[in-house]
Amino acid sequence: MMMTTTKLNHAIVIGGSMTGLLTSRILLNHFERVTLIERDIYPVKPEFRRGVAQAHQLHQLMVRANIILESLFPGIEQELLNLGAVQIDWPKDVLIVYGSQLVPRFSFNLRTLFLGRPLLDWTIKSRLEAFKGFHILEGHEVTDLLYDALQKRVNGVLLCRSDNRINDDSPSINSLLAELVVDTTGRATEAHKWLATIGYTLQKKTVVDASIGYASRLYQPSPEFKFDWKAVQMYPRPPYLRGGGIYPVGNNLWHVGLIGINGDYPPTDEVGFLEFSKTLPALEIHEAIKSAKPVSEIHSYRQTQNRLYHYEKLSQMPDGFITLGDAVCAFNPVYGQGITVGALSALTLDDLLQEEKYKKGKLTGFSIRFQKKLAKVIAHPWLLAILEDFNWSKTKGIKPQPWFVYKLIQRYTYQLLQKAAKEPDICQSFAEVMHMLKPTSSLFTPRMFWRVLLELTPNKAEIVSEDIRKITAQRLT
Repeated sequence: MMMTTTKLNHAIVIGGSMTGLLTSRILLNHFERVTLIERDIYPVKPEFRRGVAQAHQLHQLMVRANIILESLFPGIEQELLNLGAVQIDWPKDVLIVYGSQLVPRFSFNLRTLFLGRPLLDWTIKSRLEAFKGFHILEGHEVTDLLYDALQKRVNGVLLCRSDNRINDDSPSINSLLAELVVDTTGRATEAHKWLATIGYTLQKKTVVDASIGYASRLYQPSPEFKFDWKAVQMYPRPPYLRGGGIYPVGNNLWHVGLIGINGDYPPTDEVGFLEFSKTLPALEIHEAIKSAKPVSEIHSYRQTQNRLYHYEKLSQMPDGFITLGDAVCAFNPVYGQGITVGALSALTLDDLLQEEKYKKGKLTGFSIRFQKKLAKVIAHPWLLAILEDFNWSKTKGIKPQPWFVYKLIQRYTYQLLQKAAKEPDICQSFAEVMHMLKPTSSLFTPRMFWRVLLELTPNKAEIVSEDIRKITAQRLT
């Protein structure tokens, strides 16, 4: 990441999500002033806030996210560790059950952090507030965009006080002007509606919904309970509809989450939560929590559908406005991709703003170019998520075409995971893809193909290999 020598004047970021915070950090490289507009009032210490609906659920930072955060905020990993985050050597420190299969605990030197979401948000926000030119406008929400006379360029935003505003005497701001407005409001985005009112109508939105639900709570482990892991992850796999996890979040606390698929939601009452944990493919989570002390309420979350707005399909887009993060592509959070993809999206913005013509203050054509470039960044994790979700019989949504080829990719991936549980180098390759250190295409090299497909009949292997090669050449390179 390079710093520009000449900066533009003002950028606005709508929504103080994780993607919004990281995008603000990137824009400080290119703009003299960056204003982050957030409808909530940020807590003065690491606490839950209403605007982060999923903050009560399990969170794991992928290795790629760790690397990006450290590049944007040098020393933040050690700071988070000092504040209680727990470092995990993945998968050496993690008891992983995939379906009903126990994954050997290989060591690949892939280190990541487990921590509560409030601590992560608060630490990054605190770092941002030290930057000259950064300002947070709390307790306000954007109601519409401001345009030029021809409605070809966004010049700023209209605002109003939100109902989350503390009742004080500070003045309400009704509008703000900027050279670039960025929407990072997540699943609640209104961007597609704002653009439609001036003729930029999206013709396509893709939704894939496996009806997945979470229930989570904090526990303090019993001193008598003996275990040799730092975390537990149980990934559901047909025919098993249930899974869960135990993540350390500092202060000798576990964040325990249960997952149910195709509407088989985990209960939110004391007895039901514990009984549900008995029905997982393995009993490690149940054994851990039956003697542990609950220290929080049980929180549920069910807005888990994958949803993709295809801004890249627009023939035109008003200059001065872009959207990214969950506002464009919201993933099923069970795969833990959201923060990492949001960080990669912010880096994509940084790369494009580095181009010489945009350094001169002219952002003509920038918006549609960014959305097209972002679509390529999203493509790989999106495909991984929806193919996994389409393993479930009641998943709703339009399947990618040609489906028979993607079905072969599903089968290939299943065979790969079977071998990964036995062969460390294949397990490492898969782990590096899941942590977004390597592209998905690295799982489809000729050498990997034949090691995985040898378990099929020779004729079937030839057919699978040829079909997967064709589709990966189009989508996964």
